[in-house]
Amino acid sequence: MSFCADVKNEICSHKATSRCCRKAECAGIYLGAKKKKNGNITFKTSNQEVACLIEKCFERHLGECVVQISRNGSYNLEFSSGDGYFEFSDISNVFEKECCRASFVRGSFLICGQLTNPGANYRLDFNLRAEESAQLLYTALNEAGFSPRLSVKSSGYATVYFKNSNEIEDLLTYMGATLSTLDLMEVKVEKDYKNHLNRTVNFETANYVRSYSTGAAQVRAINRLQQCGILSTLSPELIDAAKLRLDNPDASLATLSSLSGVSKSGLNHRLNKIMELAKKAGEY
Repeated sequence: MSFCADVKNEICSHKATSRCCRKAECAGIYLGAKKKKNGNITFKTSNQEVACLIEKCFERHLGECVVQISRNGSYNLEFSSGDGYFEFSDISNVFEKECCRASFVRGSFLICGQLTNPGANYRLDFNLRAEESAQLLYTALNEAGFSPRLSVKSSGYATVYFKNSNEIEDLLTYMGATLSTLDLMEVKVEKDYKNHLNRTVNFETANYVRSYSTGAAQVRAINRLQQCGILSTLSPELIDAAKLRLDNPDASLATLSSLSGVSKSGLNHRLNKIMELAKKAGEY
């Protein structure tokens, strides 16, 4: 079962208690209704719990309901009456109270909502059939203190969406899906830890590769000076630095510094001098 399905099941398990909140939840669901030419109204969902809630929500208001299950497992609910249980212009009046506004958003999410698996990405969408419906939901969310984004397609379909994980957490809690909020936070902490661990490993690996490459180049330079008979003519400081590097070909500059008692900058200067002398002596 997907994370989105788990969220919807949790929302369905918390029934709206007051009559005004039940009506507000139904109004939110009604945003996802499709009106047919014969006057019938249909709803489509892939969630069984949501299908049962829709049937119970509208059975007394939209006439007989026929439920069909498609091959892909989606539920198609068609009500025989489109008698205007909700006139669109009146829907905004059902969430004057904050509790009713939350119920309205809950209903909208149940029928129009999509939520990506937080292990992959953070995104919550409300996909609506009309811009007018999207604007209504967008306004309700704004009045509740959220900052959603709105995208309207040329086909007339519109999406109200969130991409910020913190806002998604707050919205899930607002809709009553507190357990799902905790699950999301747990996944987020785990992802952040793994990302931090990967960055640390990559950083350390890069440092090791860089140190190894530098050390190998310095060893080649020292060998070149030995072959040319130049190494023995250098100052004692440079000879000591060369011997230290030959004895510790893979060591970092910090390690060489601690072994020699010479500062990192001082030791780095000596090794760079050896590299310059080797270049003058020819390719190595």
